[in-house]
Amino acid sequence: MLVEPSRLLNFDAHLPYSASWLSPMPGQSPFTRHVTHVTDPNAVVEVYSFMEAFDDEKQELGDKYLHTFVAEALKLTQREPSLFQRLVLPLALGLAHNLPSPEYCSPSVSEAITEIWSFYLQNVVGSQPPPPQLALSKNRCTCDICSPINSFLADGTRKRYELRAPAGKRNHAERGFFDMFRRDIITTTDTSGRPHKLIIVKCPENIYNEEFSKWNAKAQEAKGHLLEFARELGNEVLGQKFFTALPEQSMRTMLGASFDAIWRLRPSEDSPTGTSIMPSIHQGLGSLAYPGEAPSLVPAKRKAKENAVDLT
Repeated sequence: MLVEPSRLLNFDAHLPYSASWLSPMPGQSPFTRHVTHVTDPNAVVEVYSFMEAFDDEKQELGDKYLHTFVAEALKLTQREPSLFQRLVLPLALGLAHNLPSPEYCSPSVSEAITEIWSFYLQNVVGSQPPPPQLALSKNRCTCDICSPINSFLADGTRKRYELRAPAGKRNHAERGFFDMFRRDIITTTDTSGRPHKLIIVKCPENIYNEEFSKWNAKAQEAKGHLLEFARELGNEVLGQKFFTALPEQSMRTMLGASFDAIWRLRPSEDSPTGTSIMPSIHQGLGSLAYPGEAPSLVPAKRKAKENAVDLT
C-alpha cells in the first residue's frame, strides 16, 4: 500500500507515519508493552524511495527522515532487543530489496545499513566469549586455611589443589565455594588416608560452555539475518562484499573478530568444540567481474561521484 504523498511531504525530523501492527506479545517486558504504536519500517522504505525521485531538497529531507528513523529504532532496540526482528530488520531488508543494483547505493543507504548491522552485532549479539582461563577469582575468606586456596585460584598455571586436613577445616574451605555459588570449581573428598583430603579442581570451561552456547544461538540467528540481507541484494557473495567494502565504515573494521566469528560458524554448531572454519568471506570476491563499467543507478538528480558507494 502506497503512502499518500501529502503525508510524505509534511514532516520534520519526527516519525509521522505510525501503525499499530507492533502489538505486545505475551511474555515481553513491560517496556515492550508500551510500544504499541511505532513507525512501520516498510512505510519508511516507501517514504525514502518516494523522496529520492524529487529534487535535492526533497532528497535531503528523505535522508533526514531515514536517519531519524534508524536512530529512534536502534534506541528502542537498545532497550528491547527483541524489537530488532520486527522493527529494524524489515527496514534493512527493504532498503536492500529496493536498491536498483547491488553494486551501487547512495551514502545515506550505506550509512543506514552499516549503522543497523554494526549496532546489532555489537549490542545485541556481542563478541564471542574468550577462551577459558585457569586464573580465577578468589573466595571472600582470607583466613589461614583459605589464603593458600586463594593463591591457587589466582594462579593461571595450576588446575588441581589438595588439602589434607581435619573435617572442620575441610568443611570451612569447601563452604567458601558453596557460599559464592561457584560453577567453575569442582570439589571432592578423598577418604583414603587420615585425615581425609579435599580435592579442588578448576573447571572454567563449565561457564565458558554456557556463555558460548548463549552467544552461539544469537550468532546463528544473526548469520541467518545477514544471509537474508545478502539474498535481498541479489547475491550472497555480493552481500558479504557489501560489509567489507564500505569506505571508512567497514563492518569488518568495526567488528573485526566478532564479524568473522559469526561467518565461521557452521549452521548446526552447538558446542565450542570441533568448530569448522568456513571459507573466508574474501574468497571468490576477486573473481567477480562486470562487463564494461557497471552502471550507476543513483537517482539522476544526484551526482554519482559524490553519492555512490562502489562495491565492485
